[in-house]
Amino acid sequence: MRYLIALLVLVSMAFVLMLVPHFAQATAGSSAPSETVAIIEDHDSKSFRFVIEGKEVARLDQSGLHVRESIAYGGAITDVGIDNYDKEPTAPQGAAE
Repeated sequence: MRYLIALLVLVSMAFVLMLVPHFAQATAGSSAPSETVAIIEDHDSKSFRFVIEGKEVARLDQSGLHVRESIAYGGAITDVGIDNYDKEPTAPQGAAE
């Protein structure tokens, strides 16, 4: 009997964990204030919206990455040009290999 209860608890926990991605996505045009962090796939605008504490902080769409505030980085940002983008990717200069 003890093993049956343990099995039921494990199956219940697995079911809840499978539902987590479903609850993490908000509908397009809204963000749930109870969620601390969410990446929302917005089919209407064909973009990914990055939401922290109910506020959209960044968006990734066909035209690029749009950030509301600052970008901090420790390496280099290199403009390789649009023609170079479709070529085979290479590691940025100074990147650890």
